Amino acid sequence: MNRRFHPSQTKAQGRPRARASPGILEKIPPVPEPVSAQDKPDSYQNEPASAQLKPASAQDEQALGQDEPASDQLEPAPVQDELEFDDFLDFLRCERNFSPHTLSAYEESLSQFRAYLQKYQLSRSWTGVVTEHIRQWMIEIQHAHKKSTLHARVAALRSFFRYRQARKHLENNPCRGLTLPRKEKVLPKFLSEAQIDTLIQEPMRLLSLSRLEPFVAHRDTLVLELFYSTGCRIGELASLRWSQIHLSQAWIKIHGKGAKERLCPIGQRAVDALLRWQSFLQSQALLPCPDAPDNSPDIPADAPVFFARHTPQKTLSARRIQQRLKDYLARAGLPLDLSPHKLRHSYATHLLNRGADLRSVQELLGHENLSTTQIYTHVDTTHMKKVYRRAHPRG
Repeated sequence: MNRRFHPSQTKAQGRPRARASPGILEKIPPVPEPVSAQDKPDSYQNEPASAQLKPASAQDEQALGQDEPASDQLEPAPVQDELEFDDFLDFLRCERNFSPHTLSAYEESLSQFRAYLQKYQLSRSWTGVVTEHIRQWMIEIQHAHKKSTLHARVAALRSFFRYRQARKHLENNPCRGLTLPRKEKVLPKFLSEAQIDTLIQEPMRLLSLSRLEPFVAHRDTLVLELFYSTGCRIGELASLRWSQIHLSQAWIKIHGKGAKERLCPIGQRAVDALLRWQSFLQSQALLPCPDAPDNSPDIPADAPVFFARHTPQKTLSARRIQQRLKDYLARAGLPLDLSPHKLRHSYATHLLNRGADLRSVQELLGHENLSTTQIYTHVDTTHMKKVYRRAHPRG
């Protein structure tokens, strides 16, 4: 039988051989002919099927792949790193009094960075993280996030490594010396004073047209009045309880971020809306003791101010309040891209336009840093011209 070139052979093996003398050819043993099934010995034919070679199945290949050592993959993070990660979140929750939303954002940021380390096999523990790892991670995620989100992601890492450094688990903070892109300066959107009046009057207008039931009209009017009168956040308003309201002094105690409390004055229109809402609930037997004074023990201290008719013991969700606001904006013909937080922007902007100082606005909004409140110094040019003409010697 003639030999043929096989792809597995080298080029040297595949070249045709030079002619040899007949004496040499005689020394080359002949190639044996293939043995047919009939010519096989009885001992071979009687072998069990399990002893004969079979092609590998998909399950066999999968099992074979599992037995091979995964040398190119990082081992799971050490248990100590997991415990330290959980301890950090407990520290933020118990000692720093972070809100559940902030805790969730920190946990997500740290988990994403840890997944990045595992993906590119950079480090299997927090101790091995260096500044270049964080810089490369920032480059990878900057196209999928806004600059403000990128700043928040890195802020979570900074806090975590500062926490490790304070507990002597880390010598050098890898976040030190990082340079972040400058944030975009976006002016907050807000409603004019005339637009605010139109929005707040919308629930009662719909009630007069029999397009809204009294329960919803009185409740939503109070929601809008308190939004604009206190400038509180939507979560702070949704969780409001009757024990936090002091009608005789026209104050509301707000439970803000980080378990911090602040007192916010409310205007007469908000007080009137509160009295109408309280009177309506008492007429519907949804509040006990019609003549109960402020903070009376006859009114449950934990009773929510805002709720749905069929669930009086459960607070109205922030999502539901946002949906109601969108509905009133559409019915009143106002911009639909405004959110409940824009009422907070309107509150701060109108205070500054009417002469309030920045420090007082900071206290009313519950901002920890004055720099956060400075975003509201975008007063309109008309007000700026009036202030200039009134204050400048040659104005």
